[in-house]
Amino acid sequence: AAVGQIDLMYAYREMFRWVQLSVGQILLSAEDFRDRARYKNLQNTIKAMLARKIVPIINENDSLAVAEIKVGDNDKLSSDVALFLDADLLLIFTDEDGLFDDNPKKNPNARLLNFVPEITPAILALAGKPGEAGSAVSTGGMRSKLEAIRNVTKSGANAFLASGMKVLPHQVFFENATGTLFAGSKKKLNSRQRWLSFITTPRGSVIVDEGGVKALRENHSSLLPVGVIAVQKHFDKGDLIEVQDEKKNPVARGVAGFDTTRSEERRVGKECRS
Repeated sequence: AAVGQIDLMYAYREMFRWVQLSVGQILLSAEDFRDRARYKNLQNTIKAMLARKIVPIINENDSLAVAEIKVGDNDKLSSDVALFLDADLLLIFTDEDGLFDDNPKKNPNARLLNFVPEITPAILALAGKPGEAGSAVSTGGMRSKLEAIRNVTKSGANAFLASGMKVLPHQVFFENATGTLFAGSKKKLNSRQRWLSFITTPRGSVIVDEGGVKALRENHSSLLPVGVIAVQKHFDKGDLIEVQDEKKNPVARGVAGFDTTRSEERRVGKECRS
């Protein structure tokens, strides 16, 4: 990856020279999304590049990426970038013409869906099971792409899925390009809501009792340590964490007011009192 990045950026630079544009490289890890200050700095850097008509070429820092700091596949990275830039449209190119009502590789009569108003569980089911491998030219499968698109559309942006072998980006805007358009939600999330909900990967999680779940869902209040019954993975004060119920279903996300040590102390204290 370290060697290949040089050749990749050279190729991008030469291609964009044809249209008198400069390019700049941004290499990211999950830590750049988890830390709010780094996240804001990333926003400012890319906006400054765009203001100077420098096209950001954004990629994961693969040469240093390990599981703990890995963003994921390029589909997840593309949705994260669209979300932190508050983009109006995310384009994802693959080796299919778009989303079909069945697997076109197995069913020649599968029908292309030109418009999807909302990504429902039924729509997700069209993409197969989670974790299914992609093709020779795609790191993530169709499921990965739909999950990335779902994050973007829930935040209020639109998305378009098309074949990179047949469609060029400008054709989506100015021509009748073949593909699937996914409509964004009418309720647009603000920057902090997007960051909390979709962009970053939680550092750890806490499991709370029924009272804690009720307080979060019905009262929309902060979570008190007394409601925590278990802590998973290490996290520090200020980290983004996920809150789960006793069956480990996700309930909420938020910024931790304590690190794992203090959370465990509060949990032990509760057990002693009971």
